[in-house]
Amino acid sequence: MEPGSAVNETQPGQRSMMEFAATFGSALALGQAAQFVWLAAGSRAFSTGDFGRVLAAQALYGLLQVVMDTGSTYYGARLVAAGTLDDEALGSITALRLVLACGAGCVLLIAGALGGARSFAAMAPFALATLLFALFRYWQSFGHGDSRPLSAYVVLRGAAPAGVALFFAGAGIRFPLPLPGAIECGAIVLIATALRLHPLEALRLASRARALPWRAVLDVALPFAASQTILTLGTVLLALTGSAVAAAVFGVATRLLTGVNQVAGVVTGSLFPWLARPGDLKGADVLRAVRAILIAAGAASCVAFAAPSLILRSLLGHDAPNATATVVIAVSLAAATSYVLLITTIMIARHHESEVSWVFVVGTAIAIAGAVAVVVLEPAAVSTWMAASLGCAQVALTSLLAWRARRILVSAARAISEGAVGALVLAGAGSLAAAVPVARAPLAAGTGAAVFALLALLALDVRRGRRTRTA
Repeated sequence: MEPGSAVNETQPGQRSMMEFAATFGSALALGQAAQFVWLAAGSRAFSTGDFGRVLAAQALYGLLQVVMDTGSTYYGARLVAAGTLDDEALGSITALRLVLACGAGCVLLIAGALGGARSFAAMAPFALATLLFALFRYWQSFGHGDSRPLSAYVVLRGAAPAGVALFFAGAGIRFPLPLPGAIECGAIVLIATALRLHPLEALRLASRARALPWRAVLDVALPFAASQTILTLGTVLLALTGSAVAAAVFGVATRLLTGVNQVAGVVTGSLFPWLARPGDLKGADVLRAVRAILIAAGAASCVAFAAPSLILRSLLGHDAPNATATVVIAVSLAAATSYVLLITTIMIARHHESEVSWVFVVGTAIAIAGAVAVVVLEPAAVSTWMAASLGCAQVALTSLLAWRARRILVSAARAISEGAVGALVLAGAGSLAAAVPVARAPLAAGTGAAVFALLALLALDVRRGRRTRTA
C-alpha cells in the first residue's frame, strides 16, 4: 500500500468503542494533569502579565485550531466511517485545511501585533503551528475508531510545556514568551513523524485538489467554532485591552472548565465513529452519555464550591481579587458546555448540523455582546462579570439546543431533556455560590449527593444493558 493511500490500515470495526474510550480517556487524563502542572509552574515562571499574554495566545490558537480543524475532521471522519474516503477527497480536505490554516496564522500575527511586542512574541510561533496542524492526519484514524494519534498529541501538547515550565520555575529563570508556541510546533512534528502519518504525502495530494468541500465542512465547523469562540473570547479581549491580570484569572477559570469538558470529549469521541455509521440512534446510549457528563461536571463543581481558594493558590500562585467567584461560576458551567458538545456531536454524526446552526449564531452573539459590555464598562470585578457573561451565553445555548434537538432526535428526547435540566440547575447553583459565599458549603453537599444518585442510576442502567445483551 502506498503511503498516500486514503485507505487506513485499521478498518472500521477493528477497534471497539471501549478501547477507543480507554486510550483517549487515559490520554485526556494525562493531558489534563499536565495542564494543571503547566498552570501551576507557568504562573511562577512568567510574570503575571506575561502569563496572561501566553494564556491569551494559547486561547486564540485553540479557537482558530477549532475553526480550522473541527469541521474538516468530522467531515472527513464521516467519510472514513462510511468507507467512502479516497485520495481525491483526502487531498481536497487537506487543501481546505491549509487554506484555513493560512487565515488562522494571519489572525494570530495581527492579534499579536495589536497587543504589542510582548503579545506578538507569544503569538507568532502559534501561527506556524496552525500550518503544521493542517497536515496532521489524525482524523483518518479517528474515523476508524483509532484514537492513538490524537491521544499522543493530547498528552504531548500538555506534558512538553509543563515539563519545560517546571524547569524554568525551579531554576528561577523567566520563561521566554515564544517558547510555548515553539513547543507546540515540535509536538506536532514529532507525533506525525513517529506515527508515520505522512504529512508531506498529504501536502502532495492537496496540491492536486480541484474542488474544496467548503459548504459541507463549514456547516460542520460552525457549532464547534461558535462554542470555542464563546469560551475563549473573554480571555483574549481582556488580554488585548490591557487587563492582563484579569485575563490570567479568567484564563485559569476557563481552563478548569475545559478540563472538565474533556470527559465529554472522551464520551463523544468514543461514540462518533459508531454514530456516523448507518443505523438507528439508541436513546439509552445517549442517556448513559448524558449522565456520565453530568457526573463529571457535578463532581468538579462540588470541589469548586467547597475549596475555590485552594484551587486558585495551587494553579495561579495566589488568590487574586474576585478570582474565587470567577472560578466558581466557570466550573459550574461545565455541565452546560459538556452537554452542548455531546448533543452537537450527535447531531453532526446524524447529518443534522445545518438544522441547529442558528442556535450557535444566537449563542455567539450573546457572548460577544456580554464580553464587549464588560470590557467597555470596566466593572470592579471584571473577571467575575466576564464569567457571568459566559454563563448567559451557555445557558441560552443549552436551552435552545435542547429545544431544537428534542424535535429532531425523537428517540433520545428523554436524555436530551434530562441533560439540559441538569446543566441549567448546576449553572444556577454556581451563580448562587458566587454571589452568596455562605451558600457554598450546602451547595457542595447537595451537588455531591446528586452526583452519587446519578452514579447509582448509571451503574444500574449499565448492568441492565449488559443483561439485555446477554439474554
